[in-house]
Amino acid sequence: LNTLAEALADRAQPAHPQHASVQYKVSPDVLVYLAHRHGYRTGGFAARAGTESGLRQTFKPEFVDDVEFGFKGDWRMGDAFLQTNLAVYYSKYKDLQRALSLVPAQGGPVTTAAINIGKARIWGVEADVLFRPVPQIELTANYAYTNAKYQEFLVKNANGTTTDRNVPTDVLAATD
Repeated sequence: LNTLAEALADRAQPAHPQHASVQYKVSPDVLVYLAHRHGYRTGGFAARAGTESGLRQTFKPEFVDDVEFGFKGDWRMGDAFLQTNLAVYYSKYKDLQRALSLVPAQGGPVTTAAINIGKARIWGVEADVLFRPVPQIELTANYAYTNAKYQEFLVKNANGTTTDRNVPTDVLAATD
């Protein structure tokens, strides 16, 4: 029987966040950029579990790869000033961590535990506009659209078999 420390060591994977970006100034007031990020959330054990078996359950690190393209521009029209920012992004998750309520196979209390459920992808658009027609007045507008989807949602049943739950299939949010 492994100790908790041995179980956590088995889940440890060396991970190093990475970031690379390129930007280009089209003019003194206009910038475009492309960025790639690789990040992670460490693995661990279910610290909030209410049973010993729940506390022994460990989970792997979560990894994400992200690509973002953006545009930033400042525009002057006489005394008026306009600032525009636009970003488009795509993120891909592996070994996604989620807190789920689990029912023990042999009965007993329901336990909440962090587990790895699979894969997901998220893409979206964000825009910010600031308009200052005169120095005393400033108008702003923001828009964000996010489209997220679980590509794999794997959960162990009470009997120990793994099933693809595919729930929820889509999450869609928009704000203006």
